[in-house]
Amino acid sequence: MKQPDATLNLTSDINVIGSVVDFTYKWSVNAGLSDEDAVRITQAVDELVTDIILFAYPEQKKPGNFEVHFSSDFSSIQIIIREYGEPFDPNRHRYNSERAIEQGFFKGAGFELIKFLTDEFIFENRGAKGKYFQLIKYIVAEHEPDILPEKSPEIEKAQLNHTEFNVASIDAHDAEDIAKLVYRSYGYSYPKEDMYYPKRIAMAVLRKKKIGVIARINDGRPAGYFAVLESTDSNVGEVGEAVVAPPYRRKGLFKKMMEMLIENARESKLQGIFGKAIGIHNISQKVNQRYGFKTTGLFLADFPAVHLYELMEPYPQPVSEIIDFLLLKDYKNQDIYLPDRYSEILQDIYGEIQAKPKFQVADKNLRYSPITGIDMKIDYSQKNSLLLVRSAGRNILEKIEEKFSYLKDKDLNIIYIDLPLSDPITPTLVETLREMGFVFSGLMPHFHKRKDYLRMQYLRCKLDLSLIITHSKMSKRILSIIKKELKNETENKG
Repeated sequence: MKQPDATLNLTSDINVIGSVVDFTYKWSVNAGLSDEDAVRITQAVDELVTDIILFAYPEQKKPGNFEVHFSSDFSSIQIIIREYGEPFDPNRHRYNSERAIEQGFFKGAGFELIKFLTDEFIFENRGAKGKYFQLIKYIVAEHEPDILPEKSPEIEKAQLNHTEFNVASIDAHDAEDIAKLVYRSYGYSYPKEDMYYPKRIAMAVLRKKKIGVIARINDGRPAGYFAVLESTDSNVGEVGEAVVAPPYRRKGLFKKMMEMLIENARESKLQGIFGKAIGIHNISQKVNQRYGFKTTGLFLADFPAVHLYELMEPYPQPVSEIIDFLLLKDYKNQDIYLPDRYSEILQDIYGEIQAKPKFQVADKNLRYSPITGIDMKIDYSQKNSLLLVRSAGRNILEKIEEKFSYLKDKDLNIIYIDLPLSDPITPTLVETLREMGFVFSGLMPHFHKRKDYLRMQYLRCKLDLSLIITHSKMSKRILSIIKKELKNETENKG
């Protein structure tokens, strides 16, 4: 979990409910939810907090403690509640609508209500670390066309004569110009809807979730924009937003912005930055390599082709992406346990990014964590999902299979799983995941809690790998490994 925007440390006193409800509603609205959705998530929190206060600490003379963490990003809000009361098994408290109607027996209705009010609801029993509840609501809003004037051929024609640009770091006052620039360049086809909302852009800049630069022509009108988006989980950023207005393309503007963006990122707290280059052509891949980025992975079927606004003709399958990484500061040494299967390729990737971890060999007597911690994220619009292993307890395989089974029932093209290379349990997990059908994806340096992770992936759609274009030697090598593993998987099933 990323550092929350706000945290409430509470006691199981019924008098705190009103304060929690009031704060939840106001924070949700400020985070970007509509009034209706803010009411719904607030009702869900009200139900859950009330249940905790009434039932989690029945035998204690003094009130117990619990925490409520509030986090938001560009597309959703997440509210995480941790409580440390007595254990319970939700499977023994399932809601039965017929029994409720006939007998007035409403056991388990609370969970059903919370699921109805939220877009995602996750519960985990974490043993000695208590119980974990995650409530997610997606931010949906209407466009604001009044601040986005129609494209003007006269303006575009006049702008063609300007070749001098002033490139500067962005601040919140640039938000409206950035939104207009996106609209004038792509209409409403840009895949990141947040870029049409000046308030969201300004908030992201103020919260330092974006490090960006903006280019302007002599009269001050915007010509280009480029930004690194801070990770929600670590000290790396994604080169994730880039716009150059059509009249100024192929005039060296991209180069000027990229150079300043990298310099700004170096001066920030970021350890490194990465870019996703589509595997449909090698242009963006060549650009990344030109500025020192090195390939560390390949994500199959990362998003549907319909979201790719650059293409004039339809692409026949989901789009795969090459991950290129640039280390900005000295690599933070870590003890790394390499799986035998991927030892050579991972060592070579480390060499490419000029990182020198301490490679270790796990003891025969493996030491499991006290608990198993796995985060699950589903992106329905991109049709992908991620299982993030935080800690591996003795039931780690059972928990992975449980969540994997849940995800296989969803309409997804790909399931990713990230394994901590700092955990000596990881090499043993890799072989089991291969048996389940997962294949190699790549190295994710510093991606979660400033630790290195191995990503594997499970393909759930048809994909013609011959259509994936790669540029660097490492990306070609990673694709070759993936092809081989998928071929073996097909042969084994046959």
